Amino acid sequence: MTSSMTYEAPLAERRALALEPTRRTWLAIGSVPAMWLCYWGESAVREWSVSLSLVLFLGGGCLLVATVLPLMVNRAEGRGLSGLGITRYRWRWALLIALVSMGSLPALLDRAAGANVDPTMHLLYNLTVLWEPLFLFGWLQLTFERAFGYLCAPVLTAVAFGAYHLGSAPLGTALGFAAAGLVLGALFAVTNNLLSMWPLTWAISSGIGSIDAGLSFGRDSVVAGFIVLTVQVVLLAVIRPRPCGATGTSRPRAASGP
Repeated sequence: MTSSMTYEAPLAERRALALEPTRRTWLAIGSVPAMWLCYWGESAVREWSVSLSLVLFLGGGCLLVATVLPLMVNRAEGRGLSGLGITRYRWRWALLIALVSMGSLPALLDRAAGANVDPTMHLLYNLTVLWEPLFLFGWLQLTFERAFGYLCAPVLTAVAFGAYHLGSAPLGTALGFAAAGLVLGALFAVTNNLLSMWPLTWAISSGIGSIDAGLSFGRDSVVAGFIVLTVQVVLLAVIRPRPCGATGTSRPRAASGP
């Protein structure tokens, strides 16, 4: 990966509305029920096999669906990681959004105290969750924006966020996730830079949402989260775009789309 690709803008020409679905669009749409299956399957088998539920969720959902699939599609298209929102494009605005999100930290601490949840372990775990904002915003939203425009993309992403929690979470909770996803998607659309979501914004918003859903995370969850994050970082380093010209295609320009 060349250094010039680091500065690659996630989208060359942003359009409010579009109707240009591609194979990437259909793969993104298909990944939503796949993620639902991982979520639902994890909750369905947890009672009789914790190990199998973890393999299904961590291996199938976090790594295969949320990480390997987007990276392989990006690689097949010969695009840099900016195609998944990992870029320096508008990084100052992205950092500002992340810092402003820290204003919600007192709300997380209040909820943790009310639910008798260890706020340190809970926040640490959510800080390790790169896979979900990568899947939601770097993969789904950027793909939807290219196909349908930036007005539709956050809405579709929010619907997907709520949809893949159906069955593993109560309907009201899934709807709450969709509403939160719409707000976060609108913020992400300002920059199309994943820094605006991860690690700070997602850790705090997901921390609040998971407490409201009755979840808490301890030391074991933090260890598992760091293992998944480490594997993700390795995958990001290994699954790179093919060398330009290897398949007869021209080198992507500095402002190519996702």
